[in-house]
Amino acid sequence: MVLAKTEEERAKVQNWARDAGLLPRQRRKGGGRKPVLDQARLERLDRLLQANRAMTADELAAAYTAETGTAVGKSTVAKAMKDLGYHKVKLKRPPSTPAPQSPPRHTEQHRREPTAQGYPSALTDREWEVLEPLLAKRDGRGRPSKHTKRQLFDAVFYQARTGTQWRYLPKDFPPWPAVWAFFWRARDSGLYDRMLDALVVLWRRASDRDDAPTAGIVDSQTAKTTEKGGFAAKDYEETTESEKAWVYIAMISLLTHRLGVT
Repeated sequence: MVLAKTEEERAKVQNWARDAGLLPRQRRKGGGRKPVLDQARLERLDRLLQANRAMTADELAAAYTAETGTAVGKSTVAKAMKDLGYHKVKLKRPPSTPAPQSPPRHTEQHRREPTAQGYPSALTDREWEVLEPLLAKRDGRGRPSKHTKRQLFDAVFYQARTGTQWRYLPKDFPPWPAVWAFFWRARDSGLYDRMLDALVVLWRRASDRDDAPTAGIVDSQTAKTTEKGGFAAKDYEETTESEKAWVYIAMISLLTHRLGVT
């Protein structure tokens, strides 16, 4: 054991023991590594920041490196700014101006509201003027119908639009057996096919086109719809006559409405 009598001797003994690895080395007050930026460099960084307060940490680090030649990173600059008393503030973006909106193609004449006289799916007078000539009887045989064709078509369009069951048709329509019978008689007689063909011609004429198209484009569906194929996939040829009829009804309703508002 080495005994030191004075403070000077005690300091020499401690230094010798520390150099020999017998004592841990004294750490700098505050711990950690020596800061990269001392007070003078912090003041220089502060001047750069005061010159342009809108700079980001990356831009400030690049400007400091270009001016002093000392490479510093974003984290060093961020820590130095914190030591200088700065804090992060999110820039406020100017309010965005909405893009100019084109006028809607769906105008007031396309909107239908329920009235005391009918439902939104009911035919207007103008639409009935388009549809009525297509329903003229070819001969005068048979007794007169108890219900008008317009009432029956209004009921069919209501059923197609709402998807209700035949027995749940509202009471202001003709009785559901009469509507149902009219629907399948028109389906089996080919009335829907003839009406759709005639409406397509009328629509093409209203659009300044020829009665029949002169060219066609054949397209195929690329979206995956079913895991099964072959006989398990449903083809249009396997569609029932009722399903085809509802497609015709939807197209007839659409074309009649379009022709009625032009």
